[in-house]
Amino acid sequence: SSARRRARRVLLLHIMRALKHVGRLTTKLDYVLLVCDVRGLPESCSSVAVCWERGGKIFTTRTIRVEGVGPERMARMNAKLKLTATLYRSPRKTTFDPKPSTLRVLNRSSSGSAAVLGQGELDLAGVASIDGVGRTQVRQLKLDPPGKVIQGALPITLQISISSKLADEDENTSTADSVSQASEIEDASNRDSKRGGA
Repeated sequence: SSARRRARRVLLLHIMRALKHVGRLTTKLDYVLLVCDVRGLPESCSSVAVCWERGGKIFTTRTIRVEGVGPERMARMNAKLKLTATLYRSPRKTTFDPKPSTLRVLNRSSSGSAAVLGQGELDLAGVASIDGVGRTQVRQLKLDPPGKVIQGALPITLQISISSKLADEDENTSTADSVSQASEIEDASNRDSKRGGA
């Protein structure tokens, strides 16, 4: 049956992932992402949210109204997102394997499904050290538009601060629980994104 075939595919994927990490050292880290502001937003956009995706899970900030005119149009997000990730490395190396995640700016001007204004990649391995000592990086990401570039349009940039530290094994460090504890996260925005993708 189709259900059995899907179950076999899922099992095969799990086995392949496990084999890929055989013999590699693991480190579990807690990440905190502070989304400072979004700049270069188009005139047609009146409010935005930012989502962070990793491993099939999506975490979304509250919706913020856009301020300013022309090249000064921006949204002061000041929102925090959290997740926990396991990183891998070879015993012979002092750097982790790449751990990609995706950041997207969403147009929340209408009540329907949110359109993606821009997106960019953030490698979690680049914000980690093998000793687990916390480190913080401030970055400005230039986001790629989802479709054809409109001539004369300003590039959308995302100002962020991201930090990492060893995960506390005594606490529940699942990504969903971590995000729900952040006061800046608006549960309604997550529900809206699920309804929009249904």
